[in-house]
Amino acid sequence: MGRSNGSDRSSRQHGLRRMTRNWSIWPRALIAFALLMTGLGLSSLSASADNPVVPGKMLYVRDGDVWVWENGQVSKLIADGNASGPVWSPDGTQVLYVRSGNSYSDLEIYNTVTGTTTPLTFNRPDYEEGTPEYAEASAWATDPDWSSSGLVGYITDGNSDDGTTFELWLFDDISAGAYRAPSNDSEDNIEGLSLSPGGQLAAYSVQQRQDDGTSVNRTIVRDLTDGTTFPIAESKNAIDPSISPDASYIAISIRDKSNMSDVFLVNRETGKTTRVTKNAQATNPSWSPDGTWLAFIRMVDYQFEVWAAPVVNGNPGTPIRIFKSDDLDALSGVSWTYATGKQPTP
Repeated sequence: MGRSNGSDRSSRQHGLRRMTRNWSIWPRALIAFALLMTGLGLSSLSASADNPVVPGKMLYVRDGDVWVWENGQVSKLIADGNASGPVWSPDGTQVLYVRSGNSYSDLEIYNTVTGTTTPLTFNRPDYEEGTPEYAEASAWATDPDWSSSGLVGYITDGNSDDGTTFELWLFDDISAGAYRAPSNDSEDNIEGLSLSPGGQLAAYSVQQRQDDGTSVNRTIVRDLTDGTTFPIAESKNAIDPSISPDASYIAISIRDKSNMSDVFLVNRETGKTTRVTKNAQATNPSWSPDGTWLAFIRMVDYQFEVWAAPVVNGNPGTPIRIFKSDDLDALSGVSWTYATGKQPTP
């Protein structure tokens, strides 16, 4: 999307940008609408009862607010109305998320102990809304991740040379300034960031233009020590990468030619791709902190649900349903922690 074209946009414009990621020539928002109309979200998987046995806590978004699922119970953690993409801090006491405004978005950190919120980026223009100056100064911060090493990454167009290209930026320390991640490759807009627990790798998707004029999404892994990049599942239309806690596997969403989306595991050493779901309309995979579970979002009977599959040595087991929720923001996915932190009140 880049900067505003000068017309007024709603505070959910950032969300709309994420919803219009292309799998090929079709925006994902249109695909989601088609699924709602045709029922293609029905899957060959048989849903079990909601399962409170899965350990830990999951962050997710409902109607712009951040919620927590734990042991079968849900509670609202952040009442914002414009939040998306929340991720836990390594110790589970803070939440980093995107807050969307009018033609801009910023990163904020919510402290679960004190209940206070601290801005991390400052993209809101100082000019009057609706003016050309406001539009020109608008910028977006998107897709944050918080590595267990303490490294924070996000994607923004605010600091790019042309002011329109979305690039990867990093914080070694959230109290210090951000810096552009090393890169030895020329990339267009990127999205869907996942950092490895040790902070040495970043995975994301890049939209690539084909010779016939259509576009496909490729998943890229970047070495953050020297900027070297390399693709995974190169022949596939893949997004939503999630690096496993031991960095041996990367979970991705792949859409086939019939527009069915499923979750797969890619072995980083061998390149072998292993199917996790089949005909499930599954996206946005997210690992448990110990790598024994892989959560993902599905559409079932016109409603988004959170599911998870056990994983042993790269071999996924039968997925089970964890919970479903009205107004669930599927594109925000879930963030999983085993850390105690402060428990929100149900």
